[in-house]
Amino acid sequence: ALEFAAVELQSDKDFVLAAVRRSTRVLLYARKEMRADRDFIIAAVKLNSQALMYAAPELRADREVVLAAMSSSGRGIIYASKELQADLEVVHAAVRCQGRALQHVSRALRADHAVVLTAVQAEGTALEFAAPALKENREVVEAAVKQNPQALAYATERFRADRRVVTLAVSKQGQALRHAAASLRGDREVVLAALRQDCKALMYATEAMQDDEGVREYFRSVSHSEKVAAHEAYYAEARRARAEAEERDSEEPMRDSEDASPGSAFRRAVNSVRRATSSQREELVQRLEAGEAP
Repeated sequence: ALEFAAVELQSDKDFVLAAVRRSTRVLLYARKEMRADRDFIIAAVKLNSQALMYAAPELRADREVVLAAMSSSGRGIIYASKELQADLEVVHAAVRCQGRALQHVSRALRADHAVVLTAVQAEGTALEFAAPALKENREVVEAAVKQNPQALAYATERFRADRRVVTLAVSKQGQALRHAAASLRGDREVVLAALRQDCKALMYATEAMQDDEGVREYFRSVSHSEKVAAHEAYYAEARRARAEAEERDSEEPMRDSEDASPGSAFRRAVNSVRRATSSQREELVQRLEAGEAP
């Protein structure tokens, strides 16, 4: 570890750069003048943008140094000066490399259409950090969902209830149905689109749609392994729900609600799986195979 190395090694640029490849933390123990050495820091941040954290303040405000950091990872922008977090070229470089770097740029640039579009095209969930007005922009939302269907979670209610956007999401990742508005979780075409991509998406359909004959018919046609996977998804969600309940030290039973996600039928299934023995679980699988709702 550089911390315990001889002073000569702590002052050896080549040695320290080799160590930076493994961890930027070694810069804590490098000579102070090295952290203020412009050429050395440029070389370090090109290896790992996190090295910018240990640079002298004047170098974190140096445009060339920060741009060099953005070439390896957009994450380093968090350590740039406030002025450079508001610099259009620097910010574009950061979000192009890592979309979620949008979280650390100036408020004005989080409201810039071109910046946000670049960010969500690189990493769809960067939509979380976009200005409210851009979360209402169709081009931005569709680009985000296309890159990562889970970005639907950060869309506004308008787009979570938008058939085109939700279908785009669930066609790529069925379980993105969990983020759709109740009206679309109860829409046969949308639910079937989700099921075709992933049968486990059934847990996020409304109670009425879980009992829908069209959905039942589709489910009867899928393979045994898909049915078992769907059942296991119910079981996994049951364990998660139980862990949350234990954490809250609450014995209050879950209430049925026709509009609740993922639906009262699912909640009854969760409660039944909590109480189920291994043989009872096998019976639930057999019911799934028969096309019956759990």
